[in-house]
Amino acid sequence: MASDHHDLKRKTVASIGWTLAKVASDQGFSFLVFVALARLLNPHDMGVFALALVVAELGRLLAGAGLGDAVVRVPVLDPELADSVFWVNLGLALLLCSVLVLLAAPIAGFFREPALVPLERTLACLLPVNALGGIHTARTVRDFGHKAVAARSIASNALAGALAIWAALHGFGAWSLVFQRALSETVIMLLAWQAFPWVPAPRLAFARIRGLWSFSLNIMLTQVLLFAMIRCQDFIIGRNLNASALGIYRLGWRGIDLLIQLCIAPVAAIALPTLSRLADDRAVFAAAVLRFNSTIALFGCPAILGFGAIAPQLVPLLFGPQWAAAGVISQVLSLLALPHATSSLTGPLFAARGAAHVTVRLAWLQLGLTVTAVLLAVRFGPLVVAIVYVVRAYLLWPLQIHLLLRETGLSLAALFKSVYVPATAALIAAGATLVLEPWLGRFLHGWGELGAAASLDAAVFGTLLLFPGRGYVREQYAVLRSLREVAGG
Repeated sequence: MASDHHDLKRKTVASIGWTLAKVASDQGFSFLVFVALARLLNPHDMGVFALALVVAELGRLLAGAGLGDAVVRVPVLDPELADSVFWVNLGLALLLCSVLVLLAAPIAGFFREPALVPLERTLACLLPVNALGGIHTARTVRDFGHKAVAARSIASNALAGALAIWAALHGFGAWSLVFQRALSETVIMLLAWQAFPWVPAPRLAFARIRGLWSFSLNIMLTQVLLFAMIRCQDFIIGRNLNASALGIYRLGWRGIDLLIQLCIAPVAAIALPTLSRLADDRAVFAAAVLRFNSTIALFGCPAILGFGAIAPQLVPLLFGPQWAAAGVISQVLSLLALPHATSSLTGPLFAARGAAHVTVRLAWLQLGLTVTAVLLAVRFGPLVVAIVYVVRAYLLWPLQIHLLLRETGLSLAALFKSVYVPATAALIAAGATLVLEPWLGRFLHGWGELGAAASLDAAVFGTLLLFPGRGYVREQYAVLRSLREVAGG
């Protein structure tokens, strides 16, 4: 047992490292491309693409049916089951592709955007491409092959980003983003087959698939509901306002999403395979949850709250003055950092314990509150939509904490202890930056002012972390050191 835990720690540390490398390269390069595209495109182009993409992404989740996560979690993946999962996944993707192609015109009519039709149909045709590599990627992740996943992601983003910038420079508008998506999906699929050279046999055992349905369908439903909770804002803004307002709102989300992907998503991605292997030992499972939460808070809270403190000045300077309204939206959305510090593991945690139905119920509640709040707020503009979305997250936060404590057996004090130092330090640092930034603006301008504000935020956070929070830092250092020793061993 000790040897198994040692090996799992080693694989987990290596996987986190490669996942961080993947996310950092993905998001860093994608962000640079996005900055270039935002300067070349207008809010309407961005909004039209966002509407087309949200429908296509929903189709991708339905086509996946949670089978990729089931492949990662299932104790034994024999050849017959792997083959069956592949063909079901591909069949669902072809079906959803056909449905979306047929519904493209009615969807465009609903949003009063005729330009959506060809964009939607093109993105729909990428669903089978994604499915062709989906199970290969899941099998790679199952074997902790995150290094291969990172390599192909870096390659696909580089090629797709270059194509998107070229297309935008040549006046292709929203199609620039479609080209980027198409090339990225294609390259990822081809490299997935190269990294995991497995050719599925032409066989389909429905009896084997039925054994996965209870888990995979709950995972899919949770993913769809959480996706709908976030992206229902796009539907409502696009329908009740216009594509330009949606473009502003989505760009306001972009910086927050970037930091979530960099600081939180890698930990959550590794959590499922790791926690799944610890699910039978509740004490070890609970300790792992605390460590994952500590890591999320240590990196996520200062990054997201620090970004929010300077977002109103940073966004127009970085993307152009036409996006100034998005900066205030980013600042409001940065307050999501605190709930994320403890709720980001909800999905992986319950999936690992075989209780995905709990996250389904929670997701239904989140979706209902979000739709209601956004429908009431949309008439007042995108900024108010952002405000009510954040308020909704704080209202649900106590329930998420209660569910986490119930499933792990942890105390509220233990959970609070795992995150309070970085969360409090980040909040104080962001507050100090907000108060002092106007004073810095008297002496500095542009990037100089932003650099000084960011340095101030980092200095305050670091000081609070190293002095009042030095006990917490010592604990985290000891954990990281033990993990490094395991990885080195």
